[in-house]
Amino acid sequence: MRLFGFEGHLLGRWREYYLGFRKTLEDLVRRRSAWGFSAALASALLVGLASALILRRAADGQISVGDFSIFVLGIAQVQATVSGLLNGVSGIYQNLLYMRNLFDFLELPGRDLDAGEVWSGPIDTIEFRDVGFRYPLTERDVLRGVNFSVRRGQALALVGENGAGKTTLVKLLTRLFEPSSGTILLNGMDAARFSPRSVQKQMSIIFQDFGQYQMSARENVALAEVARLSEEGVWRVRWGGPGPSSWTSCPRA
Repeated sequence: MRLFGFEGHLLGRWREYYLGFRKTLEDLVRRRSAWGFSAALASALLVGLASALILRRAADGQISVGDFSIFVLGIAQVQATVSGLLNGVSGIYQNLLYMRNLFDFLELPGRDLDAGEVWSGPIDTIEFRDVGFRYPLTERDVLRGVNFSVRRGQALALVGENGAGKTTLVKLLTRLFEPSSGTILLNGMDAARFSPRSVQKQMSIIFQDFGQYQMSARENVALAEVARLSEEGVWRVRWGGPGPSSWTSCPRA
């Protein structure tokens, strides 16, 4: 998502579905809470009324064993109701603590992918000079002293055991990560000068794992462009020809 820059489109779609679901859920929860509160209040009032009647009869010396049993049962029900209310309040407080952590996380400063000079033109050479990388809050270097160069048209294979740093190196190459030490050169220029987004637009990545989004075939084919292009524009970008609207005899697939 970050390499092809369609996270904004996906987040917009997710927000649309989320807000619709949330509105429906809020109505259901509100009605359920109102009915539950009304039932609990009515139960507490009835128990309180029964207890008051028993106490009055006890004061008049008219209480019996059965009356006493009802009185004890009423007290137990009142205690259970109050206990449930207190548990609900404590649950709300606990959930608010988690929500506070969530909002603290969402307010963390993000990485500005458009900061820096705008890269223009093709990338002809890529060079790693003594590049090292260490993940935040760790003391171990994942990569140390990496040196290599590759030119356009060449094939380069990274071979190593699991955990050797192959994926990390590719993420450095595609500007998903920034090196902890050393320099990455693009056409002989420091890659850190340029905005990651503009550099990523010059790269094409094919991953070994397949992913299909629950959207239309058009959106899956041209997800990076679909947020800002019409169907005709997407078709021309991907296939170099007229779009489906110009077809007269062929059914749409």
